[in-house]
Amino acid sequence: MLGIILLTLVAGALAAPMTTPSGPTTTLDLVAVITTAFNTLDADKNGQVDLAEFYKAFDKFDTNDDHEMSLQEYVTNTNVSQSVAQLVFKFFDKDHDGSVDRAETNDVYKLYDTNKNGVITIQEFIREYTRIYDAIIVGLFSTTAPGAATTFDLAAVITATFNIIDADSNGQVDRKEFYAAFDRLDTNGDQKMTLQEYMANTNVSQSVAQLVFKFMDKNSDGSVDRSEMTDVFNLFDTNKDGEISKQEFVREYTKIYNNVAAGLYPTTAATMATKS
Repeated sequence: MLGIILLTLVAGALAAPMTTPSGPTTTLDLVAVITTAFNTLDADKNGQVDLAEFYKAFDKFDTNDDHEMSLQEYVTNTNVSQSVAQLVFKFFDKDHDGSVDRAETNDVYKLYDTNKNGVITIQEFIREYTRIYDAIIVGLFSTTAPGAATTFDLAAVITATFNIIDADSNGQVDRKEFYAAFDRLDTNGDQKMTLQEYMANTNVSQSVAQLVFKFMDKNSDGSVDRSEMTDVFNLFDTNKDGEISKQEFVREYTKIYNNVAAGLYPTTAATMATKS
């Protein structure tokens, strides 16, 4: 149940303007974001990032010049949320002391330099950063649907959620089934789902819940009513036949997911680079 509304409402970020570097579109174009980050790191524009260029980006974050980048320095110098910053640090702060030092930065560099020739190419950067991005997103979304893979598998998450909503398992979600999912979250039975009800009945983070509501709560009154749910249903029912097929659900949710990820994670791929 916890993924049910997340997947139908996640379009929240669609409406929110992004602050990504020039190049990426308003939907999350991960390759474009990563390429922008790489190009900013590549100070001499030779198509490769060496260790000196990598350290230069690190030094921009080390605002007190103690040769360590603290979580606080990272948060202060980026526009990512605290929850995202913490997940980034879980990945890079290997000794869990609350800061990333030069030795750990060197380990990150080696992670990207997959052929161990001393420089990072754009191909290496895209491949490894995409993997890192997925690993961090796991921390935000890995439990959004019962039965989904423990590693991040978007198709599994979407399919598991669709199967929950599709109560009669006929491969189609009709309005009755869609509203039934809504009713389970409307715990006080007032025909409205508040942000508090949504958060109490799912295990998504507050930042995710708030992005969901930016999309669903069209009149910005702090709750989602039946008419607003109808708008969501119509978004997924792309052929307007009164039912949502699994194909429609997967296709539309994938677009929605990308935009929510963009809202949660607007410049994460390029945060270090854009400060350099």
